[in-house]
Amino acid sequence: MQKINLDKQVIVFFALALAVVVELALFPLAVRKIVMLNKDTAKLASDLDYIGREWPQKDLYESIKGGRQTEIENVKVRFLSSDRVSKVFSFISASSKSFDIEVQALSPGKPIPYSQGEEESEFTYFPIKIKARGSFHNLVEFLNFLQGSDYFFEGRELSLVYD
Repeated sequence: MQKINLDKQVIVFFALALAVVVELALFPLAVRKIVMLNKDTAKLASDLDYIGREWPQKDLYESIKGGRQTEIENVKVRFLSSDRVSKVFSFISASSKSFDIEVQALSPGKPIPYSQGEEESEFTYFPIKIKARGSFHNLVEFLNFLQGSDYFFEGRELSLVYD
């Protein structure tokens, strides 16, 4: 067997060769890592830019959101549920007096499902027949008052009988 002569230059050469081989093996992983970090940096920069543009308007958005929620609650109160029918009847009867209308009869009809096209809704029409006596002008003012009141009223049919 021959003795391998290891001097300083050979050891340095093998160490550098080993370092180059390891670096070449790890280089694709490092490149992939750099590409991923670059993508993440670009996304974070985009998010920061968006936040920088929208943050000053945050208070405006919050106030608009609060206003919309209040409007939704106000509108929900206007929908008639079956437990509030008597309240609506008393509202109609009481408010008719201020228009000099004599309500002779109030009768509820059968609820009709509300639908838009083919879609069914959770809302229903609740028809009410009102038999009243008064002048035409007062009757029109009373109907306008009902349509602008706290409830959703819609006049569908009107029959007039006059003396």
